[in-house]
Amino acid sequence: MRSILVYIALCKMNRLEAYDAPSWIPRSIDVLPSSRVQLSQLPTPIHPWQGFPSVDIKRDDYTGSEMSGNKVRKLEFLLAHAIELGATDIVTVGGLQSNHCRATAVAARRLGLKPHLILRGEAQDALGRDGNLFIDRLFSAEIHMASDSEFEQLGGQGLVDRLVSQLEAQNKTVYGFPSGGSNAMGTWGYIEATRELLDQGLNTYERVYLACGSGGTTAGLALAFKLANVQPNLIGLCVDDSPEFFYNKIYSILQNLLGEITLRRVFPTKQSLQAYLRLEQSKGQGYAISTDSELRFISNCARDSGVLLDPVYTGKAALGMVNDLQKYPLSSSSQRALFIHTGGLLGIFPKANQIDSILQSER
Repeated sequence: MRSILVYIALCKMNRLEAYDAPSWIPRSIDVLPSSRVQLSQLPTPIHPWQGFPSVDIKRDDYTGSEMSGNKVRKLEFLLAHAIELGATDIVTVGGLQSNHCRATAVAARRLGLKPHLILRGEAQDALGRDGNLFIDRLFSAEIHMASDSEFEQLGGQGLVDRLVSQLEAQNKTVYGFPSGGSNAMGTWGYIEATRELLDQGLNTYERVYLACGSGGTTAGLALAFKLANVQPNLIGLCVDDSPEFFYNKIYSILQNLLGEITLRRVFPTKQSLQAYLRLEQSKGQGYAISTDSELRFISNCARDSGVLLDPVYTGKAALGMVNDLQKYPLSSSSQRALFIHTGGLLGIFPKANQIDSILQSER
């Protein structure tokens, strides 16, 4: 009886609420969440995208302010699971300007948990004052810098596992997850988002576009689109690695989520996933490397449509969408595409000098 009362008290304190998965999700899968914490401002709106004929935009950059973007949808399930397990400390990993790490730091503090962020860079980089990193510091996240060589040797998940072990040796109860929150539990953020999209007329679109940066968001949508018999084609614009890499990673995430038996019923092979998901290369010169033409596209979009894109994810993805629509036009003038804006706006600040030179040249 006492354990039940403690659980109820935790629910009230941390806004932990019971979660019932959509009816089209099999109950026999390996990772089926029972709880969720409410962190996002939902539902996020959809509206026509001025300057982009036949395109509407889903504003997941409106999920909140300091936690805005797609990451917070994943964190609603990841941190609920952490609370269920009695965690006091949270560990995750990302680049120096990781949107995911910033959102994790904010969400953890809101729920009374201590965030530990493993960021790629050198020790002196931890004192940066730009964008996401400055917010990490403002929320007093414990920042653990890892060099390029450490990332190459252990990988992001290996670094998370190492720090979790170190903290557990200090008698802390720790919950860790990979970059982007892209694992089986985090994927539930966009399985649930599909239910929201269906209520907003998802099946009226011919295509849905989004940035694919760590794979979890795309994995959730691809699975939900298949199980809910969604009509639009799903196109992921790869801004970090190759389409081949992400097909493999997404399939692995779904394998962990569904279990081998259910996976074989849903997606019998990796190739069968491609019938529901088309991935296209959109990283330009590389992850988080911005060309002047990409930044000019972002500047023009802000001026002409009043929508701010970020240089790492949505800017590259939106440009990729424009190119894709030129190469493969919609089937008729009455059809429309939907672009999911996944946030990341604080990533604009580290590019301020480069953007400013473009703005100055256009005067």
